[in-house]
Amino acid sequence: MMEMRLFTNISFKWKLMLMICAACIFSSVAGGGAIIFYELWKFRQAMTKELATLADVVTAGTGLAVQKGSRDEVKKQLFRLSGSRNIVAAGVYGTNNMLIGQYTRMDSVEFVPATPRRLRFSFDRDFLVLFKPIEVQNQRVGMLYLKADLSVAQGKNDQHYTEIMVVVMLISSLVAVVFSAVLQRVIARPILSLATTAKQLARSNDYSLRAPRQGEDEVGQLIDNFNAMLQALQDRDQELKSANQKLAENNQMLENKVTERTAELAQSTREAQDARQAAELANQTKSAFLANMSHELRTPLNAIIGYSEMLMEEAEDLEMKEFGSDLKKVHGAGKHLLELINDILDLSKIEAGKMDLYLETFDVSETIREVTATIAPLVDKKANRLVVHCPESMEAIYADQTKVRQALFNLLSNACKFTERGVITLSVLRETVDSADWVVFKVQDTGIGMTPEQMDRLFQAFTQADGGTTKRFGGTGLGLVITRHFCHLMGGTVSVESQYGQGSIFTVRLPAKTVKAKPEPITQPEETLLTTLPKDASRVLVIDDDPVIHDLLKRYLVKEGFHVTSAMGGKEGLALARESRPDVITLDVMMPEFDGWAVLKHLKADPQLADIPVVMVSMIDDKNLGFALGASDYLTKPINRETMARVLNKYRRTASPTILLVDDELSLRDILKLILEHDGWIVREAGNGREALERLAQEVPSLILLDLSMPEMDGFEFLRHMHQHKEWRLIPVVILTGMVLSDQDHARLKGQVEAIMRKETCRCEDLAVQLRIFTQRQKGVNQHS
Repeated sequence: MMEMRLFTNISFKWKLMLMICAACIFSSVAGGGAIIFYELWKFRQAMTKELATLADVVTAGTGLAVQKGSRDEVKKQLFRLSGSRNIVAAGVYGTNNMLIGQYTRMDSVEFVPATPRRLRFSFDRDFLVLFKPIEVQNQRVGMLYLKADLSVAQGKNDQHYTEIMVVVMLISSLVAVVFSAVLQRVIARPILSLATTAKQLARSNDYSLRAPRQGEDEVGQLIDNFNAMLQALQDRDQELKSANQKLAENNQMLENKVTERTAELAQSTREAQDARQAAELANQTKSAFLANMSHELRTPLNAIIGYSEMLMEEAEDLEMKEFGSDLKKVHGAGKHLLELINDILDLSKIEAGKMDLYLETFDVSETIREVTATIAPLVDKKANRLVVHCPESMEAIYADQTKVRQALFNLLSNACKFTERGVITLSVLRETVDSADWVVFKVQDTGIGMTPEQMDRLFQAFTQADGGTTKRFGGTGLGLVITRHFCHLMGGTVSVESQYGQGSIFTVRLPAKTVKAKPEPITQPEETLLTTLPKDASRVLVIDDDPVIHDLLKRYLVKEGFHVTSAMGGKEGLALARESRPDVITLDVMMPEFDGWAVLKHLKADPQLADIPVVMVSMIDDKNLGFALGASDYLTKPINRETMARVLNKYRRTASPTILLVDDELSLRDILKLILEHDGWIVREAGNGREALERLAQEVPSLILLDLSMPEMDGFEFLRHMHQHKEWRLIPVVILTGMVLSDQDHARLKGQVEAIMRKETCRCEDLAVQLRIFTQRQKGVNQHS
């Protein structure tokens, strides 16, 4: 690499000289090498011929002696080879291939083979070996072996060739240097002249410079093109100077016009700001009106829907069928009116930028089953048939399940509305585009379809395909607008394909993982539940200023087995909460004097009440604020009976939790058992890890309190065995140890235990409180998972 850099940095003429010299030297070396190779080949041919001639002489002289078996005669003939300077060994073999006689030069260490070979000539290092048959009257009587030394003659030849090669190399190098020095002037001079001109141009920016032309070859053409480029740059430079002069004149004129236009723009800006403020004021007024109206309208609707549900149940129990159909119509009309109001409120929240996403991982197949079950009555209403294509193996997605469900419901509801005695198809598939996973929902119908003009107005608020559509099919025209906004919020799209009279296809594409910060987990109450209440039922405190809500909730919850206490305001609710210590509290937000947010803050600030779960039940859909203030759940009015029961059942008072104490110190176990049983725990004991495994096989506890240093099986070994059983892995483990843990010990425990406490720094009473808080938190996490 260093040599290449040096070669790159030297001047062009030296590069040219080096290349010519290298080429000449390489050619001379290659020619000399070829001559030497040829001379070596001729030398070996001559030596082979000479040895063959000598072999003919020896075989002629020893033929009769070999035939008679006269060893002395054979040796005599072989001894004559001592006069040859090249022969170092010779031998004669009889008809049975046995050595009859042999000769070895006095100064040689070579030997004669015991048996002959079939080959005729062969080269062995610096030696030539020959095996030649001995014949008498064309009949073979033996074999001759000769070995000649070529080193002396070869050495002389090598010295001769080396001298020739050196002379050739010197002459070639001299000729190459002279030739390259002359030739580089012819080739390099024009190029060096061009480089000098370019260097001057870079320093001075004088485009009037020209490179001298020195030939008609390619270099000459390069110089001509370079000079032409300089001429073009010189012309362009002159044009630019002229243009700059004109531009300066125009700039002065533009400055005058800008001054005039600026004054006009300032006036227009002031007018636009006034118009914007008026529009913002109108929008705020509209949003406030919609919010207030939605609250005022949903309050009586809440009573209508709730009482109609109760009346339907009573009519069914009393078998008053004549009232049942009418009550169903009242209930259906109320729910329909509520849907319209919810659509208007959703649109106002979207326009105000206050629509939030509640992201979670959910099963697509299960969501599709829920949506199709909900839409089934609308499908049957117009004798349509619903076809669903959704693989059972469809992977879960991370998105806002409620908004996905509502978007699909809106599209299917539209398809049912505009299709009669047809087929509605819902297809779900997963695809990958640019390494990103997407879920595609397609809703296809065989209904009335749309024209291109109608599709242009499709996603406008309060607008349907045309006036006739509104009169014939009804609706507000908000469903598709809200669906599109929901899809955009989740990073997706919604598109439509339609042909008039043949149906429509709506396609929703959503990312499999919506990109939005996951909400912080809701912190559940940390104190233990009270144990002084009756064991046969849990107590619910309802705080709401609406008597209708109290009546409805009391009927709902009594049927579900709850004791219900009512408070008509926030201050009364706080007093009843301190007095009765309920298991769970339902709390409205919009109340006079003392609203729900203030009540919630007071509840969570009071150490005696902070552990009571609070379920917000309100018309205001502001889950984030409720959870931030410490609410355990959030429900939106009107109240759904099944949803309310499912939520409150999570907070029923249950049996005392079980804890497994694993420690070899009996005295410590006795103290902890006394304190924990007084705190409401059911305590099981084990003296070491092996006993603890036997206890786990008999009963799975709510929590394990584990020491690390124990006989027979210590805490580390116990954890390893415990995590080998799938049903035991979810049991929370808290370490209570006197050991000084190293970094390696912490690494071994990471991911297997929930907390590590020191015996010498942890009081038993504090430990009991911490364990109860931890169990309550773990229960809340499990309920929300």
